Amino acid sequence: MPASFGLVPELTKRIKDKRLRYKAYQERSTEVLNDFKNTLDSYFEKDQLLSKIY
Repeated sequence: MPASFGLVPELTKRIKDKRLRYKAYQERSTEVLNDFKNTLDSYFEKDQLLSKIY
């Protein structure tokens, strides 16, 4: 989803090339999701279903 909907904050660096800009959004989103997964893993046992988010 484009950042213009307010769901995703703007990137700190302006990227004009659409392909590179979307790649930057993808990388940032992947990093945030991995951080979230690590947080869940720290709260729940490894064998619980909730902590197995891929």
